[in-house]
Amino acid sequence: MRGMTGILAVGLVVFAGCKSESSRPADGSGVLAAAGLPGSVPASTTAGQDSTPLVARRVWQPDFHPFWGGPSPDGRYLSFTDWTKGDLAIHDILTGEDRPLTSDGSLTESHEFALNSTFAPDGRRVAYAWENLEGYHELRVVGLDGSRPRTLLSDPAVNVYPREWSRDGEQILVSVESLEKERTNHIGLVAAADGSLRLLKELDGRGDGMSLSPDGRFVVYDFPTDEDSPERDIYVIDVEAGGEHSLVEHPADDRVLGWAPDGKHVLFASDRTGTLGAWLLPVADGRPAGEAWLVKPDMWRVEPIGFARNGSYFYGISTRMVDVYVAAFDPETAELVETPTLVSQRFQGSNSDPAWSPDGRYLAYISVRGAAAGVLGSEVVVIRSVDTGEVRELEPKLMRISHLRWSPDGGSLLVRGRDEKNRRGLYQIDVQTAEVTPLFEHETAAYGEWTADGKALVLYAFGEGVRITRRSLESGDEEVLYRGPAPSFVVEPLGMSPDGSEIAFVHHDEGGTASFVIMPVAGGAPRELVRFERGESWPIMNFRWSIDRRYVFYVRGGDEGAGLWRVPVEGGEPEKLEWLDAGQLRFHPDGRRIALTRGQAGNEVWVMEDFLPATVDTSDER
Repeated sequence: MRGMTGILAVGLVVFAGCKSESSRPADGSGVLAAAGLPGSVPASTTAGQDSTPLVARRVWQPDFHPFWGGPSPDGRYLSFTDWTKGDLAIHDILTGEDRPLTSDGSLTESHEFALNSTFAPDGRRVAYAWENLEGYHELRVVGLDGSRPRTLLSDPAVNVYPREWSRDGEQILVSVESLEKERTNHIGLVAAADGSLRLLKELDGRGDGMSLSPDGRFVVYDFPTDEDSPERDIYVIDVEAGGEHSLVEHPADDRVLGWAPDGKHVLFASDRTGTLGAWLLPVADGRPAGEAWLVKPDMWRVEPIGFARNGSYFYGISTRMVDVYVAAFDPETAELVETPTLVSQRFQGSNSDPAWSPDGRYLAYISVRGAAAGVLGSEVVVIRSVDTGEVRELEPKLMRISHLRWSPDGGSLLVRGRDEKNRRGLYQIDVQTAEVTPLFEHETAAYGEWTADGKALVLYAFGEGVRITRRSLESGDEEVLYRGPAPSFVVEPLGMSPDGSEIAFVHHDEGGTASFVIMPVAGGAPRELVRFERGESWPIMNFRWSIDRRYVFYVRGGDEGAGLWRVPVEGGEPEKLEWLDAGQLRFHPDGRRIALTRGQAGNEVWVMEDFLPATVDTSDER
């Protein structure tokens, strides 16, 4: 999946009166001119890098993560995944309307959904990745005319993610992820006519940004400079000759945004000035043809989307603001005794995943730092003393850290994350030294909880459905506790009881009906607490037991019934708690204090215009 940052958003579709970062009035020129919309004029030609002020304006504020799509050639539409259903859709920037292109995704029933997508150069087709019922991602193409999707490449050994079409529409640049060889992916080209795949470059799972030159001769991509470094340089592959060479070598972190439609420039993101900015490098014959220059500073946590034909560049920005709070809590009434208090005023809006230590003396949480989230060094683990307020910060060599869990002895933390080689797994962090020990490195390892003695993990993992297992940390032996169909959406799908004897999770049957169940860790049949009607259970997440084990709390998404609920463990009707707008909820060991997260997710789509120094071909090539 493409991107530098995280997921999920909240907002409202916006176009009229868009915010602008230029002193020049918004006159309708630029990206909308290429679409031939009323009141627009043809895209202008710039004579030099400083002759015309760049315009950057917000064009969309969706209430979900929209960044795995791309713009239509004329810049009027953006493809995206409609996460309410899982279908591929397009957003009309002019009218603000959304239109589905597929009707196969249902999430709550089929568990199928669309992922990365990109427009064909004729503007009449979209290539996209589709997670099928077997759990792997195939490459499909669908027309904007409502025609049925066509499967172009389907192989259970790989996941295929489209990045860009070639200008002639004959090939699709793809990232190919191996499901058989751990942490291996390839840069490849798929023939649009018959789906044949040509692999160009094998990577070790850390390949991220890539783009195809307009003439189809070169692929530009970014890759870490060495095994232990988060910084990337940029390289070029000669598609026909097969050789490659460096394009951007710099001590900073440099990442591909896209090859400009004029074929003469490569746009990339770099933090070489201390903050992340967009830089433009002139190129000729796949090599540097001059010095790169800064075209836009302060590209805070940028998510690349892509170029329109006229040279306008679309990108996403995360505006997520989430913080950790603490409050006194009445366990009998399940009500707050006081207004929640902000834990820290430093790095506000970037703190999440609270976790109390077993003795209740410390509160740990994750804090995101820097402009490029989701890269090595961008997250720290903060450990705060409850009594003194003293803070220590751990900087583990991990990225995309989440799901903090203290070990029963209080000496370490279990986390989800990725190591310096981008290997996803479960890791143990020493709370004194920040030393990282891999516990379970595998793509299908989703979540884990400590057993009461700290000698094993209960794992929730994917692979031909869901498996819940208990794995010994000493021997590696694994015992299967549960097997079932995979849910479509999971966020913290396991809830361990305070004494470590039972786990809570959602069971899905083959017909799509879901039940909220608890099950002994020692083994045994799940016991149903709540049954959900078909389609209403998406998503159920963030399970938390009360300290006295009388209730299990959970967060329910969807349109109806969304919010925090609790259900008695011994049986009874679930109760919705109206007082709490919390995302994550953690009970203090004394049962009378809670830590919770509050805030809002947010994403914005922006477009940069008038920054290329030469005339861009806006002809509608076929």
